[in-house]
Amino acid sequence: MRKTTTILRRFFDVYDYIKYFMQKHLDGFTPEDMKKVFITENPFGIRSLLTLQTYARWITNYYIKDFQHKSLNVFALFITSPDIPKAAKRELIFWRTCKKDRVTAELTKNIIFQSFIEGESYVSKDDIKNFIKKNTNFSESTLRKALAGYLRLLEQLGIARVSGDRVELRYYRPKLESVAYVVFYLLESHTPPGKILVSDDFKYFLLDERGFISCLKDMQAKGIVEFAMAGDIIRIEPKMEFEVLVNAFKT
Repeated sequence: MRKTTTILRRFFDVYDYIKYFMQKHLDGFTPEDMKKVFITENPFGIRSLLTLQTYARWITNYYIKDFQHKSLNVFALFITSPDIPKAAKRELIFWRTCKKDRVTAELTKNIIFQSFIEGESYVSKDDIKNFIKKNTNFSESTLRKALAGYLRLLEQLGIARVSGDRVELRYYRPKLESVAYVVFYLLESHTPPGKILVSDDFKYFLLDERGFISCLKDMQAKGIVEFAMAGDIIRIEPKMEFEVLVNAFKT
């Protein structure tokens, strides 16, 4: 993979920031208006104007722009809904980050996911650090910051626990809410069922094909999709409109 730009150096807990911007989207703000209001309101007390401007630009570019309108609307509903668990919201934010950030995606697929499905109990910090170093032009100090941020993110997601030089992989199964959103997102994008089954999107949730099929069966039991497999023939059909998917998880 060629060296490329990445937001790894900015990794911190963005949950409240994304929720703020998603509510603004639902309130009818354009991306440009969101940035202006974020800078004016400064809801998180950021002292530096340059930092405010950077965050506003980064969040709108990664989580608002280049998002098909219906998919963004439903994403915003999931992130702001009190019926969706915070863990699922964090998973969706991480999924979107991987969709937009090549280094984060490749690191998650090639190091974390691969180790997880191979039954490894831990990953070396050095393996992660070396992957980031190989694929970025980070200075040593920025590299350390990026590594620390990514590891904190894995801990927040419940994927891993950092212990000394080891990143210990935990038993992890993503929330059905986040998996369901991505299934409908792919269906909305006219992705064929066979390609959905092997999509990289679910590797960001550490799901191999067998784990994903288990989730599809759970979704079918909940009346969200119709799922069937017979040899090479795969059927995944929504049983509700994408726009009301969030209602399937109301308590």
